[in-house]
Amino acid sequence: MNKEKFYRENEKYLKMLALHYSRNCFIKFDDLFQEGALGMLVAFNNYSKKKKDAELKKIGKTVANRFMFNYVGKEIKKEEFATVSGKSAEEAFNRNMKKLSEKEREVIEKLYLEGKTIYAISKGLKISRSTVRYRKHIAIEHLKREILNDIENLGIMLSLRGW
Repeated sequence: MNKEKFYRENEKYLKMLALHYSRNCFIKFDDLFQEGALGMLVAFNNYSKKKKDAELKKIGKTVANRFMFNYVGKEIKKEEFATVSGKSAEEAFNRNMKKLSEKEREVIEKLYLEGKTIYAISKGLKISRSTVRYRKHIAIEHLKREILNDIENLGIMLSLRGW
């Protein structure tokens, strides 16, 4: 199979995937499609001689999805959404993270900021996977509560401003 044929066979999948990410993450379709196509070509270059066509197609889709997912993550980290109070989302996130216990904060940072798996975190911290899941659950509940408080405070500020 050559690159052209491989790309043409997977083009519809790339469009569908880019459309999915662009609708859910508000990122340009063209940028996402380009990242996915790049992922497909990387997969083709790395695996075309080693794998059969069916396996290559599956690997290509996985790599394209990962490229798009990583691109979305980078774009979201770049953006700062200003709130009415003038504080950025990053400031609010950091403030809320400080309210977590050290153990909860460590799990959330490793899981979401460093992109580690639950298994890798459990091995690194020398705790069970269920403990990691539990700490993640508790931390997310704390963060939800804090975010809801921020939203409530924002609503009060808006009503005071006459909005």
